[in-house]
Amino acid sequence: MASIYLHIGLPKTGTTTLQHFMWENRAVFEKYGICFPDFGLRYPGINRFRNAHFLVPYFKKTDEGAHESVFCQLSQLGKRFDKVLLSDEVLWRIGDRRPEFWTQIKEAFQQNGLSLQIIVYLRRQDNFLLSLYRQRIKGARTSLPFYDYLNTLQKHYPLDYFAYMDMLSDILGRENIHIRIYEKEQFRGAEHTLHSDFLEIFGLSLNDGFAITTEKYNEALDRAQLELRRILNMLPEEDCAVPLFLQAFEESRNKEHEEPFSFFHPGDQAACLAAFAESNRRVAKEYLSREDGILFYDDAFDDLPEYHVSTEELLEKAILFYASIANRQAKEIAELKRLREYVPLYRLKRKLSSLRGKGDPLKEDPKS
Repeated sequence: MASIYLHIGLPKTGTTTLQHFMWENRAVFEKYGICFPDFGLRYPGINRFRNAHFLVPYFKKTDEGAHESVFCQLSQLGKRFDKVLLSDEVLWRIGDRRPEFWTQIKEAFQQNGLSLQIIVYLRRQDNFLLSLYRQRIKGARTSLPFYDYLNTLQKHYPLDYFAYMDMLSDILGRENIHIRIYEKEQFRGAEHTLHSDFLEIFGLSLNDGFAITTEKYNEALDRAQLELRRILNMLPEEDCAVPLFLQAFEESRNKEHEEPFSFFHPGDQAACLAAFAESNRRVAKEYLSREDGILFYDDAFDDLPEYHVSTEELLEKAILFYASIANRQAKEIAELKRLREYVPLYRLKRKLSSLRGKGDPLKEDPKS
């Protein structure tokens, strides 16, 4: 029986990097009997490499015709390949406290002649919360200060790893769960990188013909950029200026390296991790057979400076940001003036009226 290897995250554990790696090396994977398929389904706001996302609407019983087609494709792939790779980090959150989700998809795969195995990367809980909060700001998902948003983060993302692993084990069997640790010191494989660690699950290495792109995904923002972006997130989504602001924000970003910092007040980060100490100890001992009970080896957090943005830093970023907007508007005004010399006013108005939704009419041939 062919196996589905379902990579479920956590979020903020290099999932986007791994998804691109799987896609870019799909021909190499196929040489070793592993398929990373594209079912042709597209969902708003979801990148096409998250090929397991169909399980979300499948569980909610929407668009059943599309799901029938996917499971039919999977059944056929199972006849050609020993292993089929699927990935979507949102499954970690959706499957929490919903055992019926995992039971339902396990049965669906079995009905199509496929067994189910889970790949999960665990990240130290305090670092996960810090990284996810930064991503929420960058993605325009929140304008709240860290402590105001912290309770929301913890409610929606299961961080008691032992409880979650036990729930999965009861449904899928412990032997079908591959637990990896998202920590540089614990990445396996010859290169000790995320890529080599992932490949080791399948008994492969980077020397087996795999290539790594140099492109970076989900680049971090510095402190002042984060604060400016958080403030901009207060604008309502329907505000017509939002797209302009976001584009100008990207153009004014300073991508220089910055020393790490923490959103936690002194002492709070250690207290946060202490709340999960017993859960982490049991995962280490019972799932990874570590007699010392240590799940995460990196214990550095007390010496990180607390997040703070000075007035001078924020003012500098704001000036660059609005200068970018002014520069863009000046170019557009100059283009409008140029067009006015060649295009009758009524035609110019018609072109301007199509600005939304049909691209930028100012780039059309004025003689058309």
